[in-house]
Amino acid sequence: REPLTELRRLYKLARAYERANQGDALTAKKDLKAAATAYIDASKLAPENDELMFWAALSQAAAGKIDEAATQMMKVFDLHPGWRALLPYLRSSDSPGAPILQIRLGIPPKPRPGEGKRPPAAAPAPASPGAHEEKPPPPPAPPAAPAPPAPPPPQEPRTITSQQAAAMKISGVVPDYTEAARRANVTGEVLAKICVSESGTVTGVTLLKDLPQLGKHVQDTVRSWRYRPLQEGGRAVPFCHVTRFVFQLD
Repeated sequence: REPLTELRRLYKLARAYERANQGDALTAKKDLKAAATAYIDASKLAPENDELMFWAALSQAAAGKIDEAATQMMKVFDLHPGWRALLPYLRSSDSPGAPILQIRLGIPPKPRPGEGKRPPAAAPAPASPGAHEEKPPPPPAPPAAPAPPAPPPPQEPRTITSQQAAAMKISGVVPDYTEAARRANVTGEVLAKICVSESGTVTGVTLLKDLPQLGKHVQDTVRSWRYRPLQEGGRAVPFCHVTRFVFQLD
């Protein structure tokens, strides 16, 4: 009976993520109420899955059900504090409900790497010697060439689910125990936010939940992973996802 029970669980989980994918499509069409219904359905199909609960709460906020969304999000934080660490890095482009819940829960947004940086101001030119002396006016300067167009702003990474990321991964080993961690009987989980470039290479690994003697090992291992590029509108775009690595000694 145990294999049959597990098969039922996996079938429900697959249905849940299929319903969540429908929620993604509805969000892209700006149908926020229907998207919220889809995410809530997905969360009910897999009530033990805190990731689906997280996105369901964001969709409820986007649909205007802010009190219900805040209550559910606090439950998600109790299950895994890493989701609290992730929320301030989300933007409305990731989920329209993200800035709403940041305000409602008093969690201010945090800048992403490279956000908000400006080039240093040019130093004023030194005064030329003898500037007090009267000199004939210089000839008029030739008309300046038109400035080149400003480069487009960097593309913000799209946030996808761990299930979607797993389907797009094409290579890379799963981090295993280090000898030091095994000798120290370290158990638990590492929660990592993995960001991927347009070409499918890993550009950053941020630990949302760490374990001694294992967190850095997870970062070093995951940096060698490769993914299929995420296509949107006929072009590749960067993306990020959160993955949990569970370490349990036999």
